Amino acid sequence: ILRAFNEYEDIFKRCNRFSDELYRSAVTCGGEKYAELLMLAYRQVIAAHKLCEDKKGELLFISKECFSNACAATVDVTYPSIPLFLLYNPELVKGMLRPIFRYAATEEWYHDFAPHDVGTYPLLNGQVYGGGTNLADQMPIEECGNMLITVAALSLASGDFSFASEYLP
Repeated sequence: ILRAFNEYEDIFKRCNRFSDELYRSAVTCGGEKYAELLMLAYRQVIAAHKLCEDKKGELLFISKECFSNACAATVDVTYPSIPLFLLYNPELVKGMLRPIFRYAATEEWYHDFAPHDVGTYPLLNGQVYGGGTNLADQMPIEECGNMLITVAALSLASGDFSFASEYLP
């Protein structure tokens, strides 16, 4: 935080420059209305995530559902947001996946498919969707599909296939 405070002017200029470049590129691709929607979506996608690090110093980029039950690290929020982060910073996609993989590997998550979420923000204290681990309320096909596509896209975009292997059973 101190670094950001000390470098505020430079960071502010870089952010404005990036925003201007993104807007111009969007206008070129789809016109003014498209650019306006893209700028809104860009900010909304980023604002839906919180950046932190775990006890090992690894990056976590946690999604937070708004207007629902405050689920965090939600697979079906992570999946549609990855194109932005694959383009600009694939490391953030890894940060989204870490809490999901880690929770899925716990004894608490005894299912053989991906969880919907890893808890309520900011606790990450176990899935809350569908009453927790209750089998009848899960979305195994959707969430596993989302995870498989996300990991494959991350591996292809980064050229690094080792991340997924860290979490193989």
